[in-house]
Amino acid sequence: MFTYLPLYGVLVCQEHCYAVYNLDEHLKRLHKLPSAERRRLIASYSGLALSPPERVPAPEPYGPPVAELGAPQSAFLCCQAAQQGADDNHLDTTTTTLTTTSSSSSNQAH
Repeated sequence: MFTYLPLYGVLVCQEHCYAVYNLDEHLKRLHKLPSAERRRLIASYSGLALSPPERVPAPEPYGPPVAELGAPQSAFLCCQAAQQGADDNHLDTTTTTLTTTSSSSSNQAH
């Protein structure tokens, strides 16, 4: 039902494809499990070293996807990715402008 990712210290719900911090609440609200079943599952994962959300390390930028999180979704980019895209576009525009300017200058000189 859950996959433990020791690198991040999280449990990922296989059905919902995201890390779960409050296991009891997740099992109650989203899986609609009775309390006895929830207690049994919580006990089976109790020995794992889980990190609080603010302590979970971010994946490596442009690293491989985390398969347990499912297929990529259309969503907003993080600030770092958005800035990288803006930098790339700026460099492409600057390079094109410089190339065009150089070509125009050499055409005008002849």
